[in-house]
Amino acid sequence: MNWLLIVVVAHFFYAGIFIIDRYLLKRGFPNPLSYAFYTGILSIFVIVLAPLGFSIPPTNQIIISLVTGIAWLLATLIFFTALRRGESSRVVPTVGGLIPLFTLGLSFIFLGERLALKEIIAFCLLVGGGIILSLLVTKVRIFSKSKRICLTKAFIPALGAALFFAVYFVMTKSVFLNQSLISGMIWIRLGAVLGSLLLLVPSVSRRIIFKKRKTIKVKSFGLFLSARGLGAGAGFLIYWAISLGSVTLVNALQGVQFLFLLVLAFFLFRKIPSLREHFDKRVLFQKIIAIIFICLGLAMLIL
Repeated sequence: MNWLLIVVVAHFFYAGIFIIDRYLLKRGFPNPLSYAFYTGILSIFVIVLAPLGFSIPPTNQIIISLVTGIAWLLATLIFFTALRRGESSRVVPTVGGLIPLFTLGLSFIFLGERLALKEIIAFCLLVGGGIILSLLVTKVRIFSKSKRICLTKAFIPALGAALFFAVYFVMTKSVFLNQSLISGMIWIRLGAVLGSLLLLVPSVSRRIIFKKRKTIKVKSFGLFLSARGLGAGAGFLIYWAISLGSVTLVNALQGVQFLFLLVLAFFLFRKIPSLREHFDKRVLFQKIIAIIFICLGLAMLIL
């Protein structure tokens, strides 16, 4: 499947973005509102793709596309808020695990998307492996003696982020069913720009977004731009994959991103100590199980 390789490359980019975003949210860009604003407003550069196939669709399609972009911005804002309020050990597994499930339900209801039995099994394997790996990446052990369940203040925004991301992905598929890849992508990203501008309407938001911060250094700003560049490339690949294949299965492949995160953590932990991985028997067992799940899921989609 052509879209499968495209998604894998996209998640390699997203793995790098995850590391940069987590670093910046704790250092250079402490407020999720300003971070989401600048992330969204940079989408304006999508207009450079206009010569490749931009067109003006019917009014209803323009509205749907713009709302799709706004949904993405809201999901991003809520996700950044969740990361800021709580530890990634609770936020990332929650969001990463729920997005495919919400997408499965929404695509079934609104797109009429149906998966074959083999695809359903692959979906379960990929999502299961992804959840296990996300817990590993965020330093949470599945097999621990503690049975206590802790709902933190980050849980509700994490749940909201997963739902809005799922809505965004399903709406994106709807856009590509009626528009070309380039034109649909441009209209969606313009919706993200519109959403960013709407954030400026409340005076409180403007003060937060444009507040002077001594902590923002040239290095942090450079990392921010690097992440947005990677995001643009990864976003285009995801759009391309969604236009070609099942939006449900595209989202189910998020586990590949966490697999790449483990690899990047292995090479980068000397520069970023918080990425250091521990290799005791239980952690190694979890990694092996997760990798087996993901490999089996990929194999079922390929064969």
